Amino acid sequence: MRAHRDDLLLLAASLLTLVLYLTRERALAGAAGFPLDDSWIHLHFARNIAEGAGFSYNPHHPVAGSTAPLWTLLLGAAARLAGASLLTAKVVGVATTISAAFLLRRAALASGLDGPAALTVAVLFL
Repeated sequence: MRAHRDDLLLLAASLLTLVLYLTRERALAGAAGFPLDDSWIHLHFARNIAEGAGFSYNPHHPVAGSTAPLWTLLLGAAARLAGASLLTAKVVGVATTISAAFLLRRAALASGLDGPAALTVAVLFL
């Protein structure tokens, strides 16, 4: 029963963190966007991957210009399904972050931490 309660608490913490992020983003920038140019570069690579132009910045000219190739490939797969857009990148980013928090809590439990400590680790990760 405690595990389900902790899952719900972690989900609530995830949603609170997301609301705080979106509120702060809107206050600082006035609109949704990315904080750094690397994010736009990853999205551009992902668009090319999704469109069959390869792992490239300029279509069909492969380069190792992505600083996060695994993220770029994941984003490329999502772009293939839903289109390469700011919304796609944000949804995939939020989903992977929340998933990682849940996995981290489970890993902390498996390593011997008690329930409250494992939950704390996951919430701090968020």
